[in-house]
Amino acid sequence: MRILGLDIGLRRIGVAITDEQKKISYPLVTLQNSLNFKDEILEIIKKYNVEKIVVGMPYNLKNQKGVQVEFIENFVRDNLNDINIPVVYFDERFTSKISLNIISKNKLIKDKGIKDKVAASLILNSYIESLKIGKKV
Repeated sequence: MRILGLDIGLRRIGVAITDEQKKISYPLVTLQNSLNFKDEILEIIKKYNVEKIVVGMPYNLKNQKGVQVEFIENFVRDNLNDINIPVVYFDERFTSKISLNIISKNKLIKDKGIKDKVAASLILNSYIESLKIGKKV
């Protein structure tokens, strides 16, 4: 079983997935934030045998919920609450900026959606690492 990571934005949703041992994640796909999202994510969940979803939560530098929190919470409620898989929120601070740095250095900037799926992978890898060191998540 695997863990799915989501970086939810107004236009696009970055998706990442762990390996079966849940030791590392990798960018999977970028989906459009559209009415088809739920069908697309259900296909991914089934295909990869997903047991948990980690959603990036935009906390600010004071460790408080950022501006987009309400949007993300509503999105999760509307699209993920009835799929019977646990959803965990995890701090996504700086993942978009780090993602852009990775993409720029590797000259991958032409694909607009790559930033989102790389950010989702960074969120998911951070979550996995926090489990390894016993952080409360």
